[in-house]
Amino acid sequence: MRQTFIFLYCLFSVFFSITQLAAAPTSQSLKLSAHKAQQLPFSGNKEEYLIVELDASQPVQAQILDVQGKVLREFAPQRGTQSLHLLLTGQEQQLTLQSSSATTVKVSYSARYQQQQQKDETPEEPLLQPVYAAAKAGQDWQAQWQQLKQRGVPLISKLSDEQYRVTFVYQGAKRNVRLLGGPSNDHDWLTPLSGTDLWYRSYQVPATARLSYKLAPDVPQINASARAQRVAILASAQRDPLNPNWFPLTAKDIYQQSSVLALPGAPAQPGSEQNVPLSGETFSIEFASKLLANSRRIDIYQSRNYQPGGAGNIRLIAFDGPRYQQQINTPAIVEYLTEKGLIPPTQLILIDPIDNRVRAAELPDNPLFGRMLTEELLPMLDQRFNTRFDAEHTVLTGSSFGGLATLQLGWRYPQVFGRLIAKSPSLWWDNRPNAEAQGSYLVTERFLASPKLPLQIFISAGIYEAAHGGLGDKGILDGSRNLKDVLRAKGYPVMYREYAAGHDYLAWRGVLADGLIALFQPPEANATGQ
Repeated sequence: MRQTFIFLYCLFSVFFSITQLAAAPTSQSLKLSAHKAQQLPFSGNKEEYLIVELDASQPVQAQILDVQGKVLREFAPQRGTQSLHLLLTGQEQQLTLQSSSATTVKVSYSARYQQQQQKDETPEEPLLQPVYAAAKAGQDWQAQWQQLKQRGVPLISKLSDEQYRVTFVYQGAKRNVRLLGGPSNDHDWLTPLSGTDLWYRSYQVPATARLSYKLAPDVPQINASARAQRVAILASAQRDPLNPNWFPLTAKDIYQQSSVLALPGAPAQPGSEQNVPLSGETFSIEFASKLLANSRRIDIYQSRNYQPGGAGNIRLIAFDGPRYQQQINTPAIVEYLTEKGLIPPTQLILIDPIDNRVRAAELPDNPLFGRMLTEELLPMLDQRFNTRFDAEHTVLTGSSFGGLATLQLGWRYPQVFGRLIAKSPSLWWDNRPNAEAQGSYLVTERFLASPKLPLQIFISAGIYEAAHGGLGDKGILDGSRNLKDVLRAKGYPVMYREYAAGHDYLAWRGVLADGLIALFQPPEANATGQ
């Protein structure tokens, strides 16, 4: 998941007054009273990049304000750890921290870097050639650019019935622009168009593409590791100001919003393209686990046609609960599919990951997390709602690490989770000794070595996930194809689909609907997978 954000001016003066490539980590604790905002001013006189981490036991909301009190940037409330990637612009601004409950916030400053500059390159994009020619001749290139903007941005050209050329353009950056998401799986650099303030990059993509993306102007170029340079994009990544289409609609500022590109052949996304009223019942529970020694929020949505104890009801359990509400709007998908009779009446369980650190420790393959689900959470839900779901009527789903957890838990507990929807699973993850040297995928090896289990499995991957998060040469796309082949060879009823997309919640909301329909409709009633 940024932009300007520091904490007491005295600390800023003491710890960061000298320019350096990396500063030693420092930290302090701030006490927040319930519903009382703390405003912490800062200033700087250079454009620099800073990483700040917050750690609090209660959800904390942060905002960046200018000297007039206008909100420049807003962060969603979050408990646990948050990593903030910020650009110091030299302007007077202030950070506001607020919590609905009294809490202590640990503030850590982990790095500070000066920025470097990128060199110009000659343009190659045909659609921009008239703009370049005008600029090179000293003419008014803005007139040519305005004509292009009227076509809509990104610039889209049909090459054939199956392929389009898409050109992303950004105007106004001083040093560089990078693309986050979209058809790029490596945070590609845009090319400067000489003689203008435009930056661009073109891709050839399938007509079925549906992508979300952000553009990051003036990304800090730092003297640090490749990983640190890659993460620095978060300091300025924002929705494309030239593209009027963005999601999620609930996001409050341009840094939380992603721009949307959907080509004419993009597949339908049932429940996401309709204005679906949520007329079912909702519940929220603060759930404490003795096994994991932590607590988290559990949200429950029961579709309008759900009747407790009704024959044929299903339970859908989804990881990354807040994102599955805000970016996928899973309750709306469930409501739409149940109303249309495409899936049975549903009790939806959304599990909060607490924070990224806990998520990375629990989801990939933590035996205690599986025990928490099967020994604590599900029995508590059954007792509270007077329910009992067998494996055939229990669906587990997640994406990325959540997709990996879906597969791992299905393999460990087939008697509990009988239907799995694994979206872009992080199959590259491997905790075996010398994992990088392993030529196989851990999850695939586990299924290969086990007897065939009573599971129905839907797996998806994006064609732009060839090396996303890879360990060595392993990636999500290759791993998903490999697992699909192994499962089919063992006789599993596995459904597999690839999408013209990346590692992307915009795509996953359609994948979720496709997976549910595929699991509960006869094969002839839904599109065949690969």
